[in-house]
Order: sequence, then C-alpha cells, then structure tokens
Amino acid sequence: MGVVAKLSDGYSVEQVAGLFNLSVRTVYGWIKLQREIVDIKPREGVSGPKLKPESQKAEIVKLIETKPELTFEDIKAQFKLECCLKTIWNVLTRWGHTDQKSHEGTDFNK
Repeated sequence: MGVVAKLSDGYSVEQVAGLFNLSVRTVYGWIKLQREIVDIKPREGVSGPKLKPESQKAEIVKLIETKPELTFEDIKAQFKLECCLKTIWNVLTRWGHTDQKSHEGTDFNK
C-alpha cells in the first residue's frame, strides 16, 4: 500500500511520514503533486490546423524528386502548408523521402 492510499485510509500526514520514513514536507509535496496531476485535462477545442498533404502528394513528390535540394521551408512555402517543419518531415518520411534538409540545420532524428 502506498503513501496516497494510506492517506485515503485516514492516516495523518505525520503517521504516513513515519510509516514510510519520509519527511512531513515530502508527504505534503506529494499530496500537492497528486492534486495537480488529477487536475490535468486535455485542451478543449481545436488544437490547430491539420496538414492535408495527401491531396498534394503527387505534386510534392514530383517536386522533391526533380529538385532534391529543396528544404522543408521551401516545400512549406511552395505549397502554402500551415504546419511546423517537423510535421513536413514526418509526412515526407512516411512517404519514403528523407533527403530534405532545413535551412536552420534542424536534425529531426534526435
């Protein structure tokens, strides 16, 4: 049985601290942390624009095959994609195209 369970069973903070050889301050910190974690909820509403590259897949693939020097930034600008560069990298990787680079030198493999 853990610290939180003992507290739920009616033990005092001091008793729990003694049982588990913890400081009272540590137990209070864990109580606070539990409250914060319980209060975490997913964001409500729309999280942002979704990339819909599938409709442009043929054009994007043709362009990067004819101009492999294009960067993620170039692709984003050319096709007016409203997403981050990591999303473009993810999509191109899924399509089997991993040679593109970023102007910023970002390494998305890390």
